[in-house]
Amino acid sequence: MATDATTIQREAAERSDRDGMRLEYRCNPRLPKLAWCAEVDLAARTVMVNHGPAVETRDTFFIEGAWNGEFAAGEFSQTECVFGSGGVISGNAIVFVTSCSTTDGLFYAASQSRVVVSNSLPFVLDAIGDQLDPRHSGYLNHGESIVKGIDGYEKTLKTKRGEVNFLLFRNLRVSRSVTEEVNKQLPPRFENYEDYRQYLDLNYGRIAANARSSERRVKIDIFSTQSRGYDTTAINALASPYGIDRVFTCPQSKSRDPFLERRNLGQQNDDGSDICGVLGLECIGIDRKYYEKTGFPEEYLYYASQAGNQDANLVEINSHIKNVTLLLTGVLGELWYDEAGHAQRPGFIAGDLKRFDVGGHGLTEIRLRVGFIQLALPYLGAQRREDIYRITNSAEMNAWRVNPAYDRPIPRRIAEERGVPRALFGQIKMGSVIVFPGPRLPYGKELRQAFVDDLVRNNLMSRWQARMWPLVHLVNSVLDCRSPHKFRAVYYAERVVSKITAGAMKFGQLWSRFDGSLFCFCVNRCVQEYATWREGEKEH
Repeated sequence: MATDATTIQREAAERSDRDGMRLEYRCNPRLPKLAWCAEVDLAARTVMVNHGPAVETRDTFFIEGAWNGEFAAGEFSQTECVFGSGGVISGNAIVFVTSCSTTDGLFYAASQSRVVVSNSLPFVLDAIGDQLDPRHSGYLNHGESIVKGIDGYEKTLKTKRGEVNFLLFRNLRVSRSVTEEVNKQLPPRFENYEDYRQYLDLNYGRIAANARSSERRVKIDIFSTQSRGYDTTAINALASPYGIDRVFTCPQSKSRDPFLERRNLGQQNDDGSDICGVLGLECIGIDRKYYEKTGFPEEYLYYASQAGNQDANLVEINSHIKNVTLLLTGVLGELWYDEAGHAQRPGFIAGDLKRFDVGGHGLTEIRLRVGFIQLALPYLGAQRREDIYRITNSAEMNAWRVNPAYDRPIPRRIAEERGVPRALFGQIKMGSVIVFPGPRLPYGKELRQAFVDDLVRNNLMSRWQARMWPLVHLVNSVLDCRSPHKFRAVYYAERVVSKITAGAMKFGQLWSRFDGSLFCFCVNRCVQEYATWREGEKEH
């Protein structure tokens, strides 16, 4: 019986698919330690991974991260408990795996013949010969959209030549016939506190064992942070039995007043060293404004990760990292808030990982260079947020419900059951993030000048306008802290206009069109660096 051409082609494609994908590696010591970029040749069924020297590579997988399984098995595409990123051969496909937290994602571009995937936006842009568009004004909104969760964030990023895809949490499966985003598996249901507590303990313990595995070629340390808040206290109470090599604390919190903050006044005591003492952990104090002492030479790496970056408070930790390191943080700790803490935020009690803010989401490019993997422990099991919320507000937690204005019974119970005295933590809401006025202008003089020169070169601003930046920041800072008690003129002017127009009114920020400009500039600067490293590797 005759066989038509379509059937022959389909059978040939199926045979080719059965042959599977093949990983190939090209290590470039000039690249950031943990950076990787994979180019999938769909016709040849090869995956060429260009990577930095600390990425773990094997015949069937590669990874910069850790998960809750045996390292040698490489089965991190089958778990929801993974931090970092990598790829796993799975039959006739390769699965690129994201972190289970939204602090880091993957970027990819797909065509008919190839798919390019990376854990770095500048790296993937270099690989496809593209850059971000200085005339595009939506980069801040793109970065801020992460707070909308894994179903609501902006999944594409505009470039000069088109766009690239941005992938959070979900994995990317690539075969000859399809490129598709796939869900991670769901955690089990949590009926009560013990269910949830055991899940956290079991899976963190497995992740720590994975990180310490003798099968690894690259040694991994485990560091953490400690404040006087709920989140880091609970995290270190959970993690300390499995060994933490070093803990960092910022003795002072940020000021609630941006004008006092600029003068380093109005900060509160946020020193977590007493808590570390109870848990038997080595604690090192760091200056949350360490960048003021150094001139902030690595600043562009922070803004190449997040347009509204708030993470300069952790800069000093970088100088302590020598080996590849798991850095434990409390990002997403708001999922432990009680009913009162969620009352003003409807729609957050769901499994889509919505955030209250983007704190902790601006470390991607710096972590790839320095060599650390952010392990935001509250993301473990966070897809069961409804269960966690129900447990938080259940009668079994009444004994740990002590502060109606600022209450998180689950982390309080975790910490107190490990012996941390009640009075040492969770008394008032603080924080140590650094929030610079918008639109962002570099702190470092050299980067600032290069950024302004770039705006002028692209005809986005004149030299005389650039001199107005301090005044714009002053006005925007006033607008940021409008209240009937401070800057009353702004507050009452808005009320008067609202009554006249019969609608809510707030004065908008000045120069908001430049909100994402620094992100664009810093990403494109990194693209040029990746291109230089790639060309240097070819010459070598």
